[in-house]
Amino acid sequence: NQYVSTRFRLPCLSEGAEVHLGAADILDQAVFPFESWFTQAGCMHDGRIYFCFGIGRHDPDRPSRIRIFDTDTRTIAARYEGFASQYVLDVPILKTRYVRVPATTPIRDELVKMLASDNEDDQCAVDSLAYTVVDKYTDFNGSWVDIVTLAREFGTDYGSLLAARKDSYIDIVDEAGNEHIAYIVDFIPSGRKAPLEYCRHTIRDVIIEQRKYLLTLSLERDLLEQARDEGFYVTFLTDED
Repeated sequence: NQYVSTRFRLPCLSEGAEVHLGAADILDQAVFPFESWFTQAGCMHDGRIYFCFGIGRHDPDRPSRIRIFDTDTRTIAARYEGFASQYVLDVPILKTRYVRVPATTPIRDELVKMLASDNEDDQCAVDSLAYTVVDKYTDFNGSWVDIVTLAREFGTDYGSLLAARKDSYIDIVDEAGNEHIAYIVDFIPSGRKAPLEYCRHTIRDVIIEQRKYLLTLSLERDLLEQARDEGFYVTFLTDED
């Protein structure tokens, strides 16, 4: 099977509200290999057609793919395979607000209430207290953080951290007399699909690696063509060829 990509002329407004395009209106055509299954839709940008294949979680045995067809070179410019396993959480992640204070602090209950508040003034108040009675405060810039990173703040492992969780709070007093309190704003358990916000760096790395690969192929092709044009590259054919 193959795809036939057809480029038509762009109609003028003067032609009216309804324009019928035919064979005489074709500007160019390109043929691309159909190397995957179940196409959903494609979109055009900068002379390239971005085509999606597969139906995601409805067909787990055949992961979804993306193929990018270059209409100028009439080739598949890039291939993106279904990297679903890279986006499944190995450990829980959460959005949280964390403080470390002396266990004897008199404003402990007030801090707990402020941690749970979405009021900006309350968050600013906790932040300002970090310079006085609070040893440390962080909300990890409002980003998702894995449970292992939070466990390091508590000085324990993430299994013990989860065991200490009560509703939306984790509260542990260490041997030095410091109380660690974390309010859980949002929580996603392990085994679930990671949100885009959390895995954007992984996606970026995949795209960068793909671009590096394509650049390497392009440089290799250019070097071979230059060597051939300058007479430094000769292809020998055998009887078998």
